[in-house]
Amino acid sequence: MRGSRPTIVVVVALLIVLIAIAASFIISIPSAVTANTTTILQQHGAAMAGILIPLYSAPDSPIWFEVSKVKSDYKSVPVIAIIDPNNGPGASQNSTYTFGVELLKATGTRVAGYIDTDYGAVPFSNVTRQINEYKDWYSSNNIFLDRMASAPGMESYYSNITKYVDSLGMNLTIGNAGTNVSSSYMGTVDNIVVYEGSGLPSLSYLMGISRNYSGQGISFISYGVPDLNVSYVMDASKYASFMYITNFTAPGQYSNIPPYFTSFAAALASTTSG
Repeated sequence: MRGSRPTIVVVVALLIVLIAIAASFIISIPSAVTANTTTILQQHGAAMAGILIPLYSAPDSPIWFEVSKVKSDYKSVPVIAIIDPNNGPGASQNSTYTFGVELLKATGTRVAGYIDTDYGAVPFSNVTRQINEYKDWYSSNNIFLDRMASAPGMESYYSNITKYVDSLGMNLTIGNAGTNVSSSYMGTVDNIVVYEGSGLPSLSYLMGISRNYSGQGISFISYGVPDLNVSYVMDASKYASFMYITNFTAPGQYSNIPPYFTSFAAALASTTSG
């Protein structure tokens, strides 16, 4: 389904929504939305946490519209949407994704292209090709490196990817190790996802990593969380640059957004204004 071409109806619908959202948003863009993302990442101790959402549903689904609406309603909350047309950018540009990305960007949502690195086993040339395609096809300024290595040995691989992204004038590399990493990986990417799993990481775990790797942006992705704990979100924002929490469980944990997604954004917004 990710590789199918859109119908005329879908394209027209996307255009209409895009124009409407852009028109209402452009007159009130706050400085927080246009701030450099790297600066936001470096301020994870200053209650500037945002949402890192694996947006793996089709762009013509209502989910993309809902994410855009929530971002428009809570402009102070940084949002990065990870897109994955076909386990990477795909064989060719997908016009459904092109329109979907424009919809997201109209509300200030940043877009990160998904690349599976297989813990460093994917050839560097393959990774750079995908980076180029995300930049050229979808104007993505951020890259999400899934299955990032955590044991020592692949530091130069990820460091060189970040250098390549920087050389193209792009913003961020986010490495998804899904767990704690060796301290030797500090600085190899701009942000490291140090937890991806069922349930919430403990605050002591996040605090320890944040203190040990001062200056390194960290994030976490949690699924299978039935209810939103607002106090937890506000406390976790002291340590994590970005986070995502959903009630859905594996294997379809990223096929939808949680019913508390708006409350999640509202809780983060309260930390930026407090």
